[in-house]
Amino acid sequence: MHILYGIQATGNGHMARALEVIPALQKLGSVDILVSGTASNLSLPWKVKYNFGGISLFYNEQGGVDYRRTWKKNNWKSFFSDVWSFPTSKYDVIITDFEPITAWASWVNGKDCIAIGHQASFRSPKSPRPLGRSWIGENILKNFAPAQYAIGFHFKKYDEFIEPPLIRTEIRNLQPTQGNTNVVYLPAFGKDKISRCLHKITDEQWEVFHPSITIAERDKNIQWHPVSTEQFTKKLASCKSCVMSAGFEGPSEALYLKKKLLVIPISGQYEQSCNAAALQKMGVPVHFELNTNKIQSWLNTDFVDIPLEVSNNWMTKLVNQIEQIKKEEEMLRLNRKKVLRKHA
Repeated sequence: MHILYGIQATGNGHMARALEVIPALQKLGSVDILVSGTASNLSLPWKVKYNFGGISLFYNEQGGVDYRRTWKKNNWKSFFSDVWSFPTSKYDVIITDFEPITAWASWVNGKDCIAIGHQASFRSPKSPRPLGRSWIGENILKNFAPAQYAIGFHFKKYDEFIEPPLIRTEIRNLQPTQGNTNVVYLPAFGKDKISRCLHKITDEQWEVFHPSITIAERDKNIQWHPVSTEQFTKKLASCKSCVMSAGFEGPSEALYLKKKLLVIPISGQYEQSCNAAALQKMGVPVHFELNTNKIQSWLNTDFVDIPLEVSNNWMTKLVNQIEQIKKEEEMLRLNRKKVLRKHA
């Protein structure tokens, strides 16, 4: 079986999940990897067959989506050309993790596509939403990478096709400790803004991972790190608390390791508003600005253990969906054969 797996490289969560998904797919057949987007700091240990510019989000220094920059920086002509020219007929199974070229190329060519990932969970109205629903945000989640089948991941099993988080093997094998540092991952905020906030909390030590950093550096009570899966995992395992954007993989790993967690959703990114709503219902503190006094107040609160179930059944669901696609394709083939015989 020849499988195409498309990965969105806006942010690092999709790439991190691929570290678990790809080895599982390789047990089913040969896998070609497609990566699109330009905003990930992580790489894969496997050969990437297709690398496209795709569509990426860009942020301002205040922690919000910069829509004007996003519109200007993406090459829309190239994106549509890649969609129309992509050879989907080479593949028996096409899977997308919120990657638009694989999804739209499948749609254009009448091929079934399976969506795997966190964004797929928003196909269900049961997945938590913020009080102020966004029509634009809902349509982006629905149409950015459309697919006929879906296996979603979320903080809880909100619907039948939704699985709890897929935690990396490396994280599951850790033996976490309680150190005296605080891990920070707020990629949408500028380095200067983070520095101004955390320098004022002088009695705390901060391990900050940021996409603008290329070489680790020390600045007073802040240790700056380049974004690195290995180093982030190490610091996460030994920290006492975490401050993160309201993504999915990062907060899931922090909760799994039973770390004190605060999330600050990226302004203007609807998916993060939805995640923040879900986390808030679970008891995770949510702030909507990077504020020294609020972080200090949170540091003074007691740790609350929030249980997190993990996914063990996603592969079974995927195999079932592949079998369903094969059955439907076979039925379509037989029906076409009957029509041809009838008109022969």
